[in-house]
Amino acid sequence: MLTPEQAQRAFLASMPRRRADFARRIDDRRRTIAHESGYVQRYPLEVMRFAEEEMRSRNHAAAGRIKELIDSGWTPPNPTAVRAAFTACFQHSDYREDPFSDIYERVEKAYEEIGQPVPQGVSLRSDIGDVQVQVVNECLSDLEMYVPKRDRPSTTFDNYAPVGAQQVGHENVANVNQTMTSMDRTTIATAMQTIRSHVGDFPEDDKQEGEEYLASIDEELSTSAPRASRLKTWFTGIARIAAPLARSGVKTATEAAVAAVIKSLMGGV
Repeated sequence: MLTPEQAQRAFLASMPRRRADFARRIDDRRRTIAHESGYVQRYPLEVMRFAEEEMRSRNHAAAGRIKELIDSGWTPPNPTAVRAAFTACFQHSDYREDPFSDIYERVEKAYEEIGQPVPQGVSLRSDIGDVQVQVVNECLSDLEMYVPKRDRPSTTFDNYAPVGAQQVGHENVANVNQTMTSMDRTTIATAMQTIRSHVGDFPEDDKQEGEEYLASIDEELSTSAPRASRLKTWFTGIARIAAPLARSGVKTATEAAVAAVIKSLMGGV
C-alpha cells in the first residue's frame, strides 16, 4: 500500500522534468513566431496559453497520484485527508523548485522578454492565479467524489470489464470478485521479468517510483486474494513512467508487458 508521503514524493520527483519541458516548449514557440507578423502582440498570449495548459496538467497529475494512492488501498482517516494529501503535493521547501513558481515567473516576464511594457489593466499573474484556483477546485471535487464512489459496496466493482453475468437495471447491482487464474499469474510473472530488466533505463527521477510499484505488486501477489484493480493501477503507473522512453525501446517493451497483464486481468477482452 502506498502512503501520502510516497504520492507526494513521486509527484515532486517529476517537477524538474516538467519545469524543463515547460520552458523548452515556450522557448521553441517564441523562436517559431519571432519573425511572424504580430509577434509582439501574440507572444504574451502564447505564454499564457502554455501556462494555463501546464497549470492544468500539473494539477491533474497530482490528482492522478492521489487516485493511485487510493487505488493502492489507502483509506482516508478523516474527511479532509484527501484534500490534505492533494495539497501536500505542492509543498516544496525551495520556491525555485516548487510546482508553480516557474509558471508564475514565466507569465510575469512575458512582456519583459519582448521589451514591451505591461499594458495598463493587464495582469497575467492574476489571470493564471484564477486558472489555478479553478483547476484546484475541479481536482478536489473529483477526488472527493472518487473515494466514496469506490468505497460504496453496493455499486463498486472490483473488475474493469465484464466478468461473467452481472445484474443490470435500475438499482439492480451485483458485487463481482474477480479471482486470479494461473494464466494471470504466468502473464504477470513474465511482465515483471520484462519490466525489471528495463527499470535501470528509467529516468533517474522515476527509478525509485518504478521500484515502489514493483514492490507493491509483489506484496499484493503474496496475499491470498490479489485484487485486480490494484494490480492494474500499479502496472498502468509503470507504463506511464516508460512513456517518454520511446526511442530506447523501453517504452515499447514495457507497454507491451503491461498491456498483456491488463488484458489477462480483464478476462482476455
